Amino acid sequence: MPSTVVPTDPELAALLPVPREAAQRFESARSDLVARVDAGLFRRPDLGVLLGDATSSSVRELHRYLAAFFSSVYELGVPEMLRDGLPRLLAGYRSRGLSDDYFEVLPELWCQALQDQLGARSQPLRRVWDWMRDHPDAWVPQPDGPGAHPELSEVAVRLLDALLTGDAPGARSVIQQALQEGAGVDEVFVEVIQPALYEIGHRWEHGRISAAQEHLASGLVARILATLDDGGPAREGRLAVVTTAPTETHEFGAWMVADVLRNAGWSVRFLGSQLPVAEILHYLRQVGPALLCVSVTLEIHLPSLRHLVAALRDDPELAETRVLVGGQAFGPGERVWKTTGADALAGDARQVVTAAERLVAERGADPPRH
Repeated sequence: MPSTVVPTDPELAALLPVPREAAQRFESARSDLVARVDAGLFRRPDLGVLLGDATSSSVRELHRYLAAFFSSVYELGVPEMLRDGLPRLLAGYRSRGLSDDYFEVLPELWCQALQDQLGARSQPLRRVWDWMRDHPDAWVPQPDGPGAHPELSEVAVRLLDALLTGDAPGARSVIQQALQEGAGVDEVFVEVIQPALYEIGHRWEHGRISAAQEHLASGLVARILATLDDGGPAREGRLAVVTTAPTETHEFGAWMVADVLRNAGWSVRFLGSQLPVAEILHYLRQVGPALLCVSVTLEIHLPSLRHLVAALRDDPELAETRVLVGGQAFGPGERVWKTTGADALAGDARQVVTAAERLVAERGADPPRH
């Protein structure tokens, strides 16, 4: 992630949280706010300078994503989301050619849109944008250097190369060799597949590979993960349902969790991604799991996770179901996942089984219904 000067803890505490009513106002006005920000930008006489080499469609996309991101930040009220997530989000769009001048005017565009849309009621929401306007060094991302992340192992680099060149047999061979040499499934996920996926995402965000290459690599990983799941009958053991946050589209993390648990002797039901809350709850009532595992990759999907957990707790049949969460959206600290109402966080695939067993032991659950 690009290096920036982040706000201090007291500064963050002064920015967030905002009153619940203000967060709800922002969410309700999201589409109108984006339209105002777009209009404010595209009627500027210096538009060409601001866009730089970026396309108008990419900057419109950024405005929509920023609205979703800040809606999540306002709803959860966790300053660390702003500190860790905002530079990462903006870095990807900076690499698409947006000029430094664009980032200078961005806070003013949002402040004006909030004022025009919500008037005096926008004041709690504007604190963040006012601070960004006055402290650009704290959040404007810097150009990122070339090359893979230094933490990539030699095996992960070989997998990365195979994925980026579309070499399906080569990618599969890397995984199979690691397993044959004694690595566990969780080890392969954490030390080989996950770092390669992160690097692919990083390179795409920073314009080093095309969207076609990213899609090709993602498709190959999906096929590799499918080969690790033999599709046979469920093993004896506790029952876990694995899914993503209801609005989440990335399911690789959930897939990894499902395979790690299955490999450890759990019976697993993998639901995939983008299931509505009602559908997830309906299925949980049918199977009565001891554990629900939810993966979240992007911060904008954290509110939908919180809504899922709240609905679960309000359901008499499901209120005691333990919820284990994980994924990039949770960052390095504890405050983010705790705001969702979940019971525990697994930092990576190696922590999944230990955390799952602990949660179910604490619950003292009866054997699950199959």
